[in-house]
Amino acid sequence: MDLMFVISTPDAGTYLGPLLAACERRGLHWSCFFTNDGVRAVMHDKVLALLPRAARAAVCGDSWKRFMGDADCPIEVGSQTEHSALVAEADKIVSF
Repeated sequence: MDLMFVISTPDAGTYLGPLLAACERRGLHWSCFFTNDGVRAVMHDKVLALLPRAARAAVCGDSWKRFMGDADCPIEVGSQTEHSALVAEADKIVSF
């Protein structure tokens, strides 16, 4: 995995969308893990549009339930175990 994004703040959605688009233009393989109230960034229009192109995209299930309630999650719901696995696969990590 070329690049992993760890998102733990909802404001990251504003910046993440353009960064993911840049990764796509460069042909990079990237993944995302959303935790804490950063799970709200999943629903940012530009982020949501690009997440299907991720090598892997997951949210912390506990965080999703806490901040998004019973809303359907459009990506994989996991745990900090998935976070650890993604970190192990990443060449570089960017955290918001």
